Amino acid sequence: MALYLPCVLFTCIFVCALSNSDVLSLHSQHCAVEMGSAIYCVNRTSNYRSCRDANGSGPLCVNVALNSTSCREEMNMTAIEEEAMKQGHPDENEPPKYPLPASQNMLFLVGYSQGLQMPQYPCVASKFQNFSDNSIYRKLLLKKEKTKGSWDEKIPIQLYATLCSMRMNVTRTCKLTSKVRVKSQYLMLRYTWNSMVLSDLFEKVTEKPLCSLWAKNEYKDNVERYIRYYFNVTCKDAVYTGYPQGCPETE
Repeated sequence: MALYLPCVLFTCIFVCALSNSDVLSLHSQHCAVEMGSAIYCVNRTSNYRSCRDANGSGPLCVNVALNSTSCREEMNMTAIEEEAMKQGHPDENEPPKYPLPASQNMLFLVGYSQGLQMPQYPCVASKFQNFSDNSIYRKLLLKKEKTKGSWDEKIPIQLYATLCSMRMNVTRTCKLTSKVRVKSQYLMLRYTWNSMVLSDLFEKVTEKPLCSLWAKNEYKDNVERYIRYYFNVTCKDAVYTGYPQGCPETE
């Protein structure tokens, strides 16, 4: 089996979680209009006009329109230290200014759909390299055994992502495609300061996409409860593993 670095395009789907309950619902009737209410809702829609402005009131919305020119604003990404990024968003439940792939932290694979399992590489992580224009450069790190020490594979990857579209494009290099099955585009289905769900493209909202779950070092064994529920309910055959004991934690 091989691992995807996944993605999704929703036309119109609502994913909601009760803040004081272990229940997740896919029914839009349970979604609150304002984020300050008891029920938290994320609206995935191709109609960008239903999306609130950044930091504004109303439903939290991700624009997944195929035509990126319909986005309200495309943001160029520049290197900003994490603490500086947090100054405007002290609440870690709020999305960061830039999507998580732009984080300058290590990211660890802590969950995946069963169809994406890659048993030959039990240790999978990604290290930030640098920004250039709108591209994010990271390394995909792979290790065949759950032991400390050097990674068996260090594969450069080039990503392109914007806050507006929530889509993540991947440059499919020869080395990357020779080691893992990777697609050219993914959707950052849900992300916080500390973790991120990536999902494969699919055509119908009734389908469950194949996903992977990534987390920063401090959360690799304890991903936020809401993100875990989101992952388990939204993704096909979701398996939350945490980061395996014995695997490297640095490059």
